[in-house]
Parts: sequence; C-alpha cells; structure tokens
Amino acid sequence: MLLFYDILLFIILIPAFLFIVIRYKHRLASEFFFLWKERLAVWDYEKVKKSDKPVVWVHCASVGEIRAAEPLIEAMKNYSILLTTLTLSGRQYAEQNRIADYVFFAPLDFGFLVKKAVKRIKPKGLVLIETEFWPGLIWSFRTYGIPIVLVNGRLSRRSFPYYKFFRFFWKHVLRRINCIGARYEEDAQRFERLGFSSSKIVITGNLKYEKQAALTAASREKYGFADDDFVLVCGSTRSGEEDIIINAYQKLKGGHGRLKLAIAPRHIGRASEIAELLKKQGLRYGLFSRGETASDRDCLIVDAFGELQNLYSVCDAAFVGGSLVDRGGQNPVEPAAYSRAIIFGENMDNFLSESKMLLDCAGAVSVKNGAEFAAALSRFIENPELRKTTGGNARRAIDGQKGALAKSLKIITDNFADE
Repeated sequence: MLLFYDILLFIILIPAFLFIVIRYKHRLASEFFFLWKERLAVWDYEKVKKSDKPVVWVHCASVGEIRAAEPLIEAMKNYSILLTTLTLSGRQYAEQNRIADYVFFAPLDFGFLVKKAVKRIKPKGLVLIETEFWPGLIWSFRTYGIPIVLVNGRLSRRSFPYYKFFRFFWKHVLRRINCIGARYEEDAQRFERLGFSSSKIVITGNLKYEKQAALTAASREKYGFADDDFVLVCGSTRSGEEDIIINAYQKLKGGHGRLKLAIAPRHIGRASEIAELLKKQGLRYGLFSRGETASDRDCLIVDAFGELQNLYSVCDAAFVGGSLVDRGGQNPVEPAAYSRAIIFGENMDNFLSESKMLLDCAGAVSVKNGAEFAAALSRFIENPELRKTTGGNARRAIDGQKGALAKSLKIITDNFADE
C-alpha cells in the first residue's frame, strides 16, 4: 500500500509542482527552497541522537496548529520534542519561541523519505495535531511498530465530504492510528463515519482554549495606536472581505474621528492588493513590514507573521476573517480570550462549535453582509458598555472550556508507555 501511495503521490506532484511554480514562483523561492534539504529528510540526526530523553515526534501544519500544541508540548516534560511543520512561518515561529527541542521542515510524504527519518531518530511515538494525517507519515511509523496518536482532532463540516468520498482509502490510513483525541462530539462522529473505531476515540475538548490562560498584552504604541483611538482589528481576512471592511470604515469614519483600522490578511502576500483598495478610497495606510505605524494614518496593513495575537490584545473590536466569504472562517478563540467584542460572518463552518458557543452566550455578533457589519461595528463604537459586556461574555465562555490539556496528555502517556 505504501509503495502504491508513493507512486500515486509522485504522479500527482509533477503537475502540482508545475502549477505552483507558475502561480506562486516568488513564494516558492522564498519558502519551499528555504532549507530545502530538510524536505528530503536531510536533518541533523546526530544532534537529535544526543538527547538524554525519549524523542517524541510532533507534527503540525503551521503556526495555528503549533500554537494549539504549545501547552501540550510544554507539559510533555519526560520527552525530547522533535517538531515538524510544513510552512516557513511555522518553522520560524517554533524556533523563535523555542517551542521544541528540535525543529525541522516535515519531509515530503514519500514513504522512503519518512522511513529514513524514523529509522535514524527511533522516536517513542508520533503526535499528529488536528487534521495532519499524512498517509506516508502514518504508514511509515506503523512499519516500525511505533504508536501514533492524533490530538485536537477535527474534521470540519466543510472538509468532511472529501474524506467521505475517499472513505475506502482513509479508513486504511486512520485505522493505523492508536487513538484519536477529538475536539468535539461532531468531530468524533465524523471519524467514526470514516471507519475509525469508536472505542479508540476520546472527546477531549479544544487545546486552543488552554493556550489562552497565560496570554500577555502588547503595547498600542508598537502599532501607533493612541489610548483614545477606537481600534478595529480584522484578522485573517480573505479576498472579497477587505472591500466590505473598507467601505464600512469609510461610512463610520466621519462620525468617529478616532477610528483606526488594522488589517492582517490570511496571506501576507496580498498586502499590495489591499493597499490598492485603500488608495482607491483615498485612505492613508502603512505597511507594518516597512516599520510604518497607524499614528498618522487611517489603516495599518499588518503584513508580518505572528502579530495577530498582539493585535487582538490592543484592539477594541475584532473581525474574524474568512467568514464574510465562503472560506469557512477562522478561530475566534484568541480575540475572545482578550475579552474583545467580536464580529464574524455567517460562514464559520470550520469553527462551528466555537462560533456557536460565543453566539449562545452573547459573546459575538454574526453578520450577513457589509450593511450588517457596519451596523454592528457602529453599535460597539457608540456603546462602550455593550462592548465590555460582549467581550466579558466571550472570555467567560473560553474559561469554561478548559480540560483538553489533561485529557490529551493522558492519551499520549497511555499509548507511549513502555509495555
């Protein structure tokens, strides 16, 4: 099966690579070819072998998954942690914040590459985060009889039809996992429908709530915001949303002179596109990557990785992107943890449980379009008490969700214990 998968992956990769080269050549040059040998499993194995503790391999897709895994990694004190990630931003975040003992790019998902790394490292186990069930990675670990667990496991309503269509394939992959820690009941049910045994599923809750316990606030001065500014942070925005946001800003700006806007796009390569939209509206903007701030400008485009949490900590209201267009939304947990008034669109399929929890406790507002977005923002600007109450409701909802860390850690210790 692994050989068949390797051949199929190679066939798929050829046209995919050509498409990426043509469409994303600048990003490819800066990201894929950065330390490219690591993607071929050329790592510093001698450094890893010097560990005086058993090594556990933790695999995360990018920054979001790494942040979710941070409390878990910190609690795994009996192990040396080898962390792999797919993206440059994830690798940089993990290294800069010293998340793990060893940080590498994940090898391409060919069995012969993964098995090379597994054979050299001899890890105690593999911890996959959220939806990182790569077939080559999983099959390679099972070839050597090494246990695998999936924690914070999720299958969104949006992505599930794809997995269900290829159920005949995914059931063979997933059954090689020893245990799945699913975030919620609906996630557990979807894993069951793919053929994974219910007896090996534990509903843990969401690790991302655990991360919020020790959040620290940034300084408004860093971004050029004054104490009396009303700051709207729009995080992880997608194409089509910035028009809506900017139009609402223009509509409200005249009556609220201290209104400031910060846009942190999901993909920072879109900064120039957003700048053009602001120019057309005659708005003054700055690019964070050039050291510019919002002090004498209407809007700050935050085109840098790792700044969104800091932005949420200094804002008065937050818009969670990917939700006014059909992209499934983003996680509203971080602004909620800072007691911020939250607005998001109706397209929150990827975070249904989180968004429903916040709406049920009046900790967020859901809007359908630009007019409703502007109206919701206006209410938060004009009514500080409403803003405070909404933010407080959001924080209390987050605080009530703790417990995933202990359950996830138990899954790891139970499955990685010496027999």
